[in-house]
Amino acid sequence: MPDRQMTLDLDAALETRDAAVDAAGANADVTWFQQAYQAVENLAHSRHRFIVDDVWKVLAQMGVEKPVEARAMGAVLRRAQREGIIEPTGGLRRSAQVQCHGNRRQVWKSLVCRR
Repeated sequence: MPDRQMTLDLDAALETRDAAVDAAGANADVTWFQQAYQAVENLAHSRHRFIVDDVWKVLAQMGVEKPVEARAMGAVLRRAQREGIIEPTGGLRRSAQVQCHGNRRQVWKSLVCRR
């Protein structure tokens, strides 16, 4: 019989998450990645706070389709955070994306908005 015991290990869980996000970002189309990063920068310069839904909305308005692996967006946001453009607030807001089932999403704070 397969092992059905749950493994609880936060460090391992975060490491696995980070590896998946990194792999998705590394395998993302370069043009898509650049467009997504530009969308994050644009939001960060125009809004004090936003969630990933807002980035997807900007990309849709630009006519940019979602990549096969949507987790690549995590790599985009991670890069923006690393470059000092945004930081997580610790706050959460529900996603309006139907496929996300109202899951909570990280609220990002702009570090560059001057409005």
